[in-house]
Amino acid sequence: MTMESGGIYVGRTAQVLLVTKKSFYQLYGLEKKEPRFLEMMARNGKRAADLRRAHDENIRASEAVEAFLVGRGVTYRKGGPPGPELDGKFDLVVTVGGDGTLLDASHWLRETPVVGINSRPDFSVGWFCTATFADFKERLAPILAGEVQHRLLDRCIVVVDGKDIPPPALNDFLFTAANPASSTVYSIELEGRHELQKSSGIWVSTPAGSSAATLAAGGTRMPLDAEMLQFAVREIFRRQAPQRLLRGTFTSGLRITNLTPEAAVWVDGGHIRHDICYGDVIEPRLSPHPLRIYLQAGVGERGNR
Repeated sequence: MTMESGGIYVGRTAQVLLVTKKSFYQLYGLEKKEPRFLEMMARNGKRAADLRRAHDENIRASEAVEAFLVGRGVTYRKGGPPGPELDGKFDLVVTVGGDGTLLDASHWLRETPVVGINSRPDFSVGWFCTATFADFKERLAPILAGEVQHRLLDRCIVVVDGKDIPPPALNDFLFTAANPASSTVYSIELEGRHELQKSSGIWVSTPAGSSAATLAAGGTRMPLDAEMLQFAVREIFRRQAPQRLLRGTFTSGLRITNLTPEAAVWVDGGHIRHDICYGDVIEPRLSPHPLRIYLQAGVGERGNR
């Protein structure tokens, strides 16, 4: 695949993978036909109308993007989030949904850039999305024409006992007891300091994810080009001895030794879980493969996420 710094392809038709969100109504009403969900839809008219409207808005946005790609002669394939076998086989991944849809699509991408289109901007924040249903044509056209350069966002890999645990996190990962309502016991080491702690777990975030859960846990917002990671301990159980390793930034050297009988690591939300055994050592690191992504101008500048 021929690449240039200014665009996604040179001298031929772009190959695009289109990933679209499945609405709550589509998943539980149309596909799974979950009885309790269908009962609620029949009983609660306002809630049913809201869910159907959300579904219709996602379908409308997806169909509009497909029509736009067809009109420009773009070859595309519509499917679910790409696995590692699809990375590098497309010039661009286009997601239609919100940040969750883009996060799911990003996990196995190394070479292929991604662009997000927010299908419901009145409801979804869509920070990772460069366009909305209202302006996607104006924003997507120069990307397909090779007139816009993508950005690189650092990701975090989770290393457990010396072995990388995929996929990399674009936002953050959470280390906690397998039952998040239980206490998490562990030792934490950084820059020569060592502490035994009991808490609700530890968030580790990338610069892009530093304004989400880590910030809520007492962390700080980082610029996108910070080239470091951040950790924040959740709800520490205070002991008599002072504890200082509660939050901070690092590039390497953070070691978390699990002392909880059953623990887990959750990557970019609640869908991806890795079980962690007693005594396992977790070492978060910057991934050598940042995500190639198209973002709106100004994102990450002057305190914007």
